Amino acid sequence: MTGQPQRVLLLVGSPRGMKSTSASLGSYLLQEMEKGGTTTAIITLSQFMKSDEGKNELVDAINRADTLVFASPLFIDSLPAPVIDALEMIRDRRMVSQPPWRQSLVALVNSGVPEPRQNATALAIYRQFAEEAEFGWAGGLAFAPDSVIRGKPLREAGFAARNARKSLELAAEALGRGGAVPQAAVNLADKPLVPVWMFLLNANRSWKHRVKDPAVWKEMEKRPFRKTA
Repeated sequence: MTGQPQRVLLLVGSPRGMKSTSASLGSYLLQEMEKGGTTTAIITLSQFMKSDEGKNELVDAINRADTLVFASPLFIDSLPAPVIDALEMIRDRRMVSQPPWRQSLVALVNSGVPEPRQNATALAIYRQFAEEAEFGWAGGLAFAPDSVIRGKPLREAGFAARNARKSLELAAEALGRGGAVPQAAVNLADKPLVPVWMFLLNANRSWKHRVKDPAVWKEMEKRPFRKTA
């Protein structure tokens, strides 16, 4: 990669597609990169992974890009199944043929828990994929908790999303120059979007509200693994 305007492809890995927090974060990164003359495009993986034709179109789009940006939620310390399927398919196709120029990969992960370190395994999966599929690893960012954004455009997410916006702005500037995600961007992304105490307070309130429903109480009282005499 060089510092010249490049082609960046965002792959949204959330099942919610463009209404997701993943799309919100990835779109903001692309908008910032467009300010420097970068050409961008967006694909939702769930849509293109449904058919062989869609997979072919996906690979063709990837082969036209200089930088690939994966944006996905955290699902039980890992990535959504469609994302994993896409990674395996892309890796296998690239073992047969790939563009003659060096492509880079960036990963954005978001989760519903307040500790960004919970995303470490997902980012490690992306980095391993980059190595196996012969992408240059340009870094990753982890954001938490995503409940602050809830799929809204990041510019409309208010004060709580300020660090996420600044992190992506720093990343966009560095990537636009042909560099990698800077540590300053990683540090900002690592700051919880809301204090942990506030997250726990709201989570507990949510649970208490839910258990007012008799049907929920009935489920909570079940003990499927309890030994009986």
